[in-house]
Amino acid sequence: MYYTAYDYRTQIAVGGNYYVNPIGFGLEPVRTTQYEIGFKRSFGDMAALKVTGFYKNQKGLAQADKVVDPKGELAGAYNYVRNGDFATTRGLEFDFQTRRTNGFLARANYTLSQAEGTGSSRAGYISAVDRGSEVPQMVNPLDFNQEHTGSVSLDYELSSSNMMLDGLDINLLYTFSSGHAYTYVFRPVGGQVSAYDAGVDYMFDTRSREALEAINSSTTPWNYNLDLRVDKTFNLAGYGLTVFARVRNLLDARNVLNVYQATGSADDDGFISDGVYSGAFVDLWGQDTDGDGVTDYEEMYTAINIDNDESYRVYTGEYLVSSPRQAFLGIELNF
Repeated sequence: MYYTAYDYRTQIAVGGNYYVNPIGFGLEPVRTTQYEIGFKRSFGDMAALKVTGFYKNQKGLAQADKVVDPKGELAGAYNYVRNGDFATTRGLEFDFQTRRTNGFLARANYTLSQAEGTGSSRAGYISAVDRGSEVPQMVNPLDFNQEHTGSVSLDYELSSSNMMLDGLDINLLYTFSSGHAYTYVFRPVGGQVSAYDAGVDYMFDTRSREALEAINSSTTPWNYNLDLRVDKTFNLAGYGLTVFARVRNLLDARNVLNVYQATGSADDDGFISDGVYSGAFVDLWGQDTDGDGVTDYEEMYTAINIDNDESYRVYTGEYLVSSPRQAFLGIELNF
């Protein structure tokens, strides 16, 4: 996030403003302790399995805190960040690979992991700090915790007397992952929201929302994806010319990457669909110029924020669903 000189002054010297991402000075480097142990087992000349256990502990992560000037020389208390938080990640990784036989090669990878701590980011509990309430003390899954991730790769290289087909390589990559952790919350009616950000404001300014469960007890849905790669290399006057095609998300799957914390859904932010929250906005801007029974405001809000998650992306910097199928064609010259 970019800050101007005025932002620095208002955050610290002036006070009285709420900043989602407070600044800090003189932070120490994060101390990381990491261990790995594993073994590899071959099954003849055909395949091999590698198993790795890992552990990583990080101390001194940046966390939010508050300064109250006892002498009253500053205009007010201000939030800042300091070293103090921690995170622990542990897990097991399995990697299985075969030798290429009759043109076929296969590889499978699976990781079981757990990431825990008290805060997922430097501003993870900024609302508690700003309100002067207790910050989380119990260890919980972090926002980026994904217990299960894995992939399966199948590769076939054609060997043929036909120069146009010899060396043609086809690869299918299937990946999967369990959802990441999030907290189901209740957001009150009203607040400092606009007609544009009313469905996501509580995910940006977290001071008014209330957790309805233990921190990060819920998880987003599993993700599944299949990619295709086809390439062929030609030798031209001592240079390698590769013609390739890539198709990402071959099956055009719609994977849910994130959800609205008030609904647990990627398709409904709980604002426009609930008259308790949106009633005042609909009454103010609710003209129905085309006579279809749905106000222009509801149609516009749905098109911008529900169908295209515009405000979610602007306020969180993330996407609700994965990209649709994408195809790429190209050439690569190696010399």
